Amino acid sequence: MHALIQGSTGMGKTLLMRKVMDMIPEGKSHIWTRITDKSLYHAGRQYEHSSTAIEDWDGLSEEVQYVFREFQSGHILRSSTTEKLPDGRMSSKEIIAYGPISSLICTTQGAIYEDNMSRCFLTAIDESKEQSEKIVAYQNKKMRGEIDSKAEDKATHLIQNMIHVLEPLDVVNPYAGQVYLPQEVHKIRRLNQLYLVFVQQVAWWHQLQRPRDEQGRIIATLEDLQMACNLLFETIVLKVDELDGSLRQFFERLKEYLTNQGQERFGRREIRQGLKVSKSSVQRYLKDLEDLEYVRLINVNKYQGFQYKIVFWDDYQALRSKLKSHLSEQISKLSDPKRPNG
Repeated sequence: MHALIQGSTGMGKTLLMRKVMDMIPEGKSHIWTRITDKSLYHAGRQYEHSSTAIEDWDGLSEEVQYVFREFQSGHILRSSTTEKLPDGRMSSKEIIAYGPISSLICTTQGAIYEDNMSRCFLTAIDESKEQSEKIVAYQNKKMRGEIDSKAEDKATHLIQNMIHVLEPLDVVNPYAGQVYLPQEVHKIRRLNQLYLVFVQQVAWWHQLQRPRDEQGRIIATLEDLQMACNLLFETIVLKVDELDGSLRQFFERLKEYLTNQGQERFGRREIRQGLKVSKSSVQRYLKDLEDLEYVRLINVNKYQGFQYKIVFWDDYQALRSKLKSHLSEQISKLSDPKRPNG
């Protein structure tokens, strides 16, 4: 499984990534700040069945991104190179790196190479004012000594030990093909595969509470399907929405601000001050929205600066409700074969 965390600079992407990686048993997690072009080819079995994390995807070369993408999907890397034999002759040599791996990637870019995004579950950092207030409150409590750090460490070690207890068992999903994702999602083939794999993961995590077939395989239940839909809902929304996570949050805040102010036009400085967003972020967001024809530049002069107007007021909440109903209704119509009818 692979996930991508997307958010603006300073919003806590790396911290979230490190907290997740802390849950992985020691020796099975690898966090990288930088990867050289050829290093993964020489990994051998070093990263086989392990979890990897990349702090800054944007800083990697195209060669590394390509190699890592192939490692994600193919679970193996094969490279042909030359070596010098003792007698001085040159010979061809095959170098193999073995997976499979799971990965967690952080990026500030709204849209990275599509072939990379389609392989991952997408997670957008919550950049809302309310979330910032919760984070600041937690930081203050920690500094005042009101947070029990030992209890946090104990919870982390408990999860690590739980992973050690779980057995590497196969999972079968008798409901595969009975819950369909919305056709509007991008790369439906890959997202459907990601969803099915996630259902298996949920069932595997609950292997001590799940039935097994004659071959000892874990049988996924309706509860696993519902849990997978709930956990993946935001990812599915991001796959349907043509705005990336950070851009969508900015656009929703912009619409709310203009509605509260009772105005149609707005300027860059007004939005910077009203939404507390940096100059570079506002310029980037407005350019992206203009390219997607959500806003339009209507005036430029030395007195008012750049003046914009929203030309497409989409109903984001209606989209979310539609997707939620689409998934929930399908699951509610299914009947668990283990339960008696009536």
